Amino acid sequence: MIDRRLPVLLATTAFSLFALPAAAQEAPASTTEAPAKPAADGDVVVTARFRNESLQQVPIAITAVDGKSLAERQLNNLERIAASIPSVGFRSGASNKDRTVFIRGIGTITTSPGVEPSVSTVLDGVVLTRPGQSTLDLGEVERIEVLRGPQGTLFGKNASAGVVNIVTRNPTDEFHAFGEAGATTDQEYRIKAGVSGAIVPGKVQALIGGLYSDFDGNLRNVVTGHDANGSRRWGARGKLVVTPFDALKLTAIGDYLNTRETVAGVYQSTQQIAYPTRAITDSAPLAAALAARGIVAGPGNRRLATDLDTNVRDENYGGSLTADLSLGDYQLTSISAWRQWLNHQRQDYDGLAQLTATFPTGG
Repeated sequence: MIDRRLPVLLATTAFSLFALPAAAQEAPASTTEAPAKPAADGDVVVTARFRNESLQQVPIAITAVDGKSLAERQLNNLERIAASIPSVGFRSGASNKDRTVFIRGIGTITTSPGVEPSVSTVLDGVVLTRPGQSTLDLGEVERIEVLRGPQGTLFGKNASAGVVNIVTRNPTDEFHAFGEAGATTDQEYRIKAGVSGAIVPGKVQALIGGLYSDFDGNLRNVVTGHDANGSRRWGARGKLVVTPFDALKLTAIGDYLNTRETVAGVYQSTQQIAYPTRAITDSAPLAAALAARGIVAGPGNRRLATDLDTNVRDENYGGSLTADLSLGDYQLTSISAWRQWLNHQRQDYDGLAQLTATFPTGG
């Protein structure tokens, strides 16, 4: 599978009509045993234990990356973020349902869309229960917290390897308009923008943002004449915070992401492995089938020959309502959520355009 991370960023611009609050800087993992104290100016504030704490005072193995740092480096999804955080890995696949996150080398490998992964992904307190759901474009993010090791006490039984906790940006009383645009040398384009401000000062704040990205792909299907290994995404997220009185805060969130992908594989070798002997030999019939289409397998191959174009259509959306009620020294939190994930795909798994006696499975 061709690595779709784009190494050269041609131009990235960002603008703000009004000054945004200072964002915390990226910080390393912390395993300090000291009791938690209120965060001082410049500290990274995390909510991994469901309370606001300074990263340096949280006695767990955690790495936090703030949204500003993610935007500056164009880390827009978990696949790209995994490459920049120690002990976090990402397994790619033919479609998003086959991709998953690993922490400390532990994760879940499956092609079933119904399996819950051992690394749990949590979005604003709501668990994304399927591997394909967690591959969403992040949009406006306040910070991402990566918790290593079992987290069953606070995040449930299906967080046996760790947790990726995504916290989106909150609206503020001050009006803000924000945006970001980027382009790369291989013609990937991305833009996101939104507004935030008060509807009723001190009582009701709202934020709404949208994104669009487009990449034709870096492969060529010589049979159909189309580009492959590309994607097109668009979506929006809205957040409404209502504080009817000081002791009660209600947060309503809704998001939608539409994804179209043409992810495809190319032959980099024609060697085959025999089982159980594990003898490696070259497949002359496969090399001949590729050569008939003008394709030579190798590390630099960017051409494929299938009689159909891979087509993955994905919709990922949902809503949640969070109520925080202060009761003296205690706080009661209730989260009610609903999510929907629709995934349709059409793929050519053998990578060949014709049925033959040598390769009877065909396209």
